[in-house]
Amino acid sequence: MFTTKEIYDEIFIKKQRYISFEVNTKGDSEKYFVIIVSAVTGFAGENIGVVIVLRDVTREYQLQCQVIKSEKLYAVSNLIAGAAHELNNPLAGIQLCTDLVVNEPSISEKAKKYLGRIQKETDQIQGVIKSLLTFTGNYTLSKEHVNINEIIEDVILNIIENASSSMEGLPSDKCLTIKTEGNKEAVKISMSDTGPGIPKEHLTKIFEPFFTSRGYKKNKGAELGLSVAHSIVHQHNGGIYAKSETGAGATFVIELPVA
Repeated sequence: MFTTKEIYDEIFIKKQRYISFEVNTKGDSEKYFVIIVSAVTGFAGENIGVVIVLRDVTREYQLQCQVIKSEKLYAVSNLIAGAAHELNNPLAGIQLCTDLVVNEPSISEKAKKYLGRIQKETDQIQGVIKSLLTFTGNYTLSKEHVNINEIIEDVILNIIENASSSMEGLPSDKCLTIKTEGNKEAVKISMSDTGPGIPKEHLTKIFEPFFTSRGYKKNKGAELGLSVAHSIVHQHNGGIYAKSETGAGATFVIELPVA
């Protein structure tokens, strides 16, 4: 960004016909602008003034960011799908061999304890792989008519776990409120907690995989939780967003179309 003196030097000292630069403003909604400063010449060809044009390019910037993000996600999706396939095969072999050995009558209790640890860890790895595949959409999606109230815990488990984790250790009362409502076009699920809230600058980033920050503590091992929830909702042609202020809890909203 140019200062007033730099603009003066470029136009009146260096005799540039015009200069352009970008600026952005931060607040409730970030805005991006292109500023073009053109010289106004007199009859003798000398620069006698300037014309300043301010152009709002926020929408163009947002679309460009979406394209870049989509391209990155596509590349990551292919990488994850290939890695998951390569991991699943040896993992299945480990699980099978562990199950066979742990059921041997002659095995000691100490060996069973270690084998149990192996089973637990491989199950955790398999869970991460499943979450990655869900996030990238590399699985067969089967849709059917359901009553959202009957399956709500399974649908939003990742968000419930995240909300519960955020309230851990708080001295005040802990409360998670889940509400459903609907009309002819959509069903809406709202989940509000009494946790510490989410900083405003993080609200647009919390659905990204592995997002973390010093000021926003996520559930241990759930770095994919919100990104998985985001992926599932969007694959059902729905929307998900969060509303929050630091120190005032957080509300997550899911909107799904009615068939």
